[in-house]
Amino acid sequence: MIYLHLKCTNDNNGNPRRLFLVLDHKGGIVDAIDEGYRGRCAVTKKYPHAKQGPDIRTTPAERRDLLRDFSK
Repeated sequence: MIYLHLKCTNDNNGNPRRLFLVLDHKGGIVDAIDEGYRGRCAVTKKYPHAKQGPDIRTTPAERRDLLRDFSK
């Protein structure tokens, strides 16, 4: 299992808009976790054995859609 760090621009108030996308060994999306201000702990607490993948730039709309569709 790996996780990708998806980053987009901050919101109008300067708050970060980042998320972690957790993938299974076949590349399927398992979970989408909002980073908030927790950093990598947001994903490693729930998935302690997941390996870190690359950081990827994304748009606010893609981030919103992923969180809506895949978060539990």
